[in-house]
Amino acid sequence: MPFFLYNLTMIFNAHVHLNSDNTPINAGFYNATNESEWPLVLQIYNPKKQIIPTIGIHPWQINSVSEDWAEKMAELLGKYPFLQVGEIGLDTLKPDLQKQEDLFIKQLLLAKKFNRIAMIHNVRSSEKIYQIMRKFYFPLPFILHNYHEKEAMTKKFNQINAYFSIGKNFSATQIKTIPLNRLLLETDMADSSLLEEKAHFVANTLGISVEQLKKQLTSNIKDLLNVR
Repeated sequence: MPFFLYNLTMIFNAHVHLNSDNTPINAGFYNATNESEWPLVLQIYNPKKQIIPTIGIHPWQINSVSEDWAEKMAELLGKYPFLQVGEIGLDTLKPDLQKQEDLFIKQLLLAKKFNRIAMIHNVRSSEKIYQIMRKFYFPLPFILHNYHEKEAMTKKFNQINAYFSIGKNFSATQIKTIPLNRLLLETDMADSSLLEEKAHFVANTLGISVEQLKKQLTSNIKDLLNVR
C-alpha cells in the first residue's frame, strides 16, 4: 500500500462518509456504501491531507448491486493502490443474511487479493464476523467500525489483527477493554469536528492527557497504514 508524505496534524477519522456536498473535511477513511458512490470517493483522494477513499457494498445495499460489481471493484483496486475496501459487513437486523454473508466474503477476498484494509460494519454479528475474518482475511489488518463489544470478544478480534474504531455507541467500560495501540476514533455520518470532543472524553476515561491520546492515535494509524 503506497502512502506518501504523512504529515498528520489532526485526529484521523477512522470511518466517515461524504457530506451532502461531497467535500471532505478531515483526514480519514471516506467510505462508500454502494457502486454509485465509488466515483465520488475516488475524486476526493488527497495524499497530502491523508484523505483516503474506500469502496464497498454495505449490507443494507445488497439488493442494488450490478451483475459485474466484483469485476468493477477488482478493476478499481488494481488501478488505484491507495484505495481501501469498505463499508462492508453483516447486519442481523436486516434481511437476506445468507446473501449478506456471500457478498461480504467475496469483497473480503478482493481486499485480501489486493492487500487492502477492510472497514467492517457489524450489527449483532460479532462471532460470525470473527469466524469469517479469521478464515478469509487474516492476517491483514481491518477496522471494526462503531465498535462496542464485551472484553471477551475484543480479545478474540485482537488476535486476528483488528483495530477498534470508537463511534457514538460506546461506554467507559468498553473503551478500557480495547488495547490502546489498537484504538481509533470516528464520526461516521457526523461532522469530523466532533473528533476533538470525543478525544477529550476518551482521554479522560483512560486517565491520560489529550495530547498522549492524539499521539497514540497517530501512531496507530501509521501502524495500520504501514508508514512512518
